[in-house]
Amino acid sequence: MGSSLESQGRKVTFQQDTLHKKVKINLQQNGFMYAFCQDMAPWLGNSIPYREDPKQNKDELIQYLAEQWLGRGWVHVSQNLQKLIVATVLEIYANAFEHGRTDIGVFSCGQHYPDLKQLKLTVVYFGVGIPQNVRDFHKNRNLPVDQALQWAF
Repeated sequence: MGSSLESQGRKVTFQQDTLHKKVKINLQQNGFMYAFCQDMAPWLGNSIPYREDPKQNKDELIQYLAEQWLGRGWVHVSQNLQKLIVATVLEIYANAFEHGRTDIGVFSCGQHYPDLKQLKLTVVYFGVGIPQNVRDFHKNRNLPVDQALQWAF
């Protein structure tokens, strides 16, 4: 995202002194701050590395999900279950690329919370969302969000 905005001639800055210390450390650790504004390289810890995918590369995404998200010893599941989870999450990426109509791609990162026994992955794109796609499909721009989501799911 940083490089995409910068390639458009836009300058990306953050008011780093407004970030909570723990949030800033997580953003430094996963590489988000490195991608945007800091020379400090990311490091392995409880973070799932930040990545930018301007185009869908299924093999790279599978590797990222299998190794950086599920393959770090935080979750103990069978190989078959891991493959099923990766395939299911890969569908989120595929939908974002196929239906999101984004010009800059898909962005992701995550975090392992050992005390909470949680493993989170965030996938973001800056295109149209499900409600807008459903409205376009039905040629009804006034379709309420709840009805559009109900139809989609």
